[in-house]
Amino acid sequence: MDFDDERRIDVLNYVRAKYGQDNVVNIGTFMSMSDKAAFKDVARVMGIPFDRSNQISKLFTEVNEKGATDISLSFEKNDELAMMLDADPKIKKTLEITLKLIGNIRQTGVHACGVVIGPGTVVDYVPVQLPPNEADHNKGYTVTQFEGKFVEEAGLIKMDFL
Repeated sequence: MDFDDERRIDVLNYVRAKYGQDNVVNIGTFMSMSDKAAFKDVARVMGIPFDRSNQISKLFTEVNEKGATDISLSFEKNDELAMMLDADPKIKKTLEITLKLIGNIRQTGVHACGVVIGPGTVVDYVPVQLPPNEADHNKGYTVTQFEGKFVEEAGLIKMDFL
């Protein structure tokens, strides 16, 4: 089930009241670096102007078997990109660093409507990230440090999606 964004906190508060404040936490998520995002981040650090990195990343048009943009394939198949790589050592270095970062975790987040309901205090079953202050704890910002699928696959706890 999914609930309207504006009332979701009401449902979460109800579940927490029913099962216990410490028995219900939000599910954490992890976002990984895509090819284009990784390239733009590295380009920024390398001092390549934003307009230039945008111009280059727009040429990343090749996709892999999973349907995702593939930067390596784009450089192999696009002559314009290949020439840029050969002509500019900074672009070449940017690509080398980018290839090492693709797929790494970029940031954490909170699943929009997923919660873990434990048979007892959730921290006895799953590591959690506590909110920075008590006010956030009351808003439901305590989250699992594992993504939901890993929590359930490991048999640590059963998940529900509000």
